[in-house]
Amino acid sequence: MALHRALHLPHPWTPSTKRTPLLINGGSTAVGAFAIKLARLANIHPILAIAGAGMPFVSSLLDPSQGDVAIDRRQGPDGVRAAIRAALPKENEAHGASGGGFLRHALDAVSEVDTLRVTLAELAPEGGARVAYVLPPDEEMQNLLYGEGKSFEAEFVMSGDLFSMFGPKPDAEDFGFVYLRALARWLAEGRLKGHPFEVVDGGLDGVQWALEELQAGRVSGKKYLFRVAETKGIR
Repeated sequence: MALHRALHLPHPWTPSTKRTPLLINGGSTAVGAFAIKLARLANIHPILAIAGAGMPFVSSLLDPSQGDVAIDRRQGPDGVRAAIRAALPKENEAHGASGGGFLRHALDAVSEVDTLRVTLAELAPEGGARVAYVLPPDEEMQNLLYGEGKSFEAEFVMSGDLFSMFGPKPDAEDFGFVYLRALARWLAEGRLKGHPFEVVDGGLDGVQWALEELQAGRVSGKKYLFRVAETKGIR
């Protein structure tokens, strides 16, 4: 939805034939990681993936030979922006830009105010850039995304659009019809891999522990799974 519908990027069955820089903020999230995998299937490079504790996981998904770069968000906004600019020297030089220059496609897989500020900061200033985000925007985010003078297009992406849960969207339904079948095929063929996961002992009795791990920020680049049948008292 984000890459191939909102950002208008090439599909894996018609892969890109030119360099198409793509920024993904939140590369170690499930959304961000699958976006990286799909982008690579579509030959979209260079991929600039921002992550924190999940840097090793994100790096394993990228192809440095194509210019892909993992950027550590823990160096702060200024450091991240500098890393983005450093990753696009060819594009900057070709288009006479001193900033991100040719960065016209971005996905914010975290979609909070702070991450959006970083995501939007290096988009091409002359217009034509597109950004996709995945959480409903509050007032401050609305201003960042849709305020006066914005030179980019923004789109809120949610899976419910595939089924017209929030109003009719025939194009999204058709998109989902095709892509859900394509994803199943790519998974079966091994061209696309699932997200890393850890099975928590004790079934549903382990949910509290897992929530505390998530809240404390000790989990990155994987999902927790629970076997309900292992819960005490359930037969």
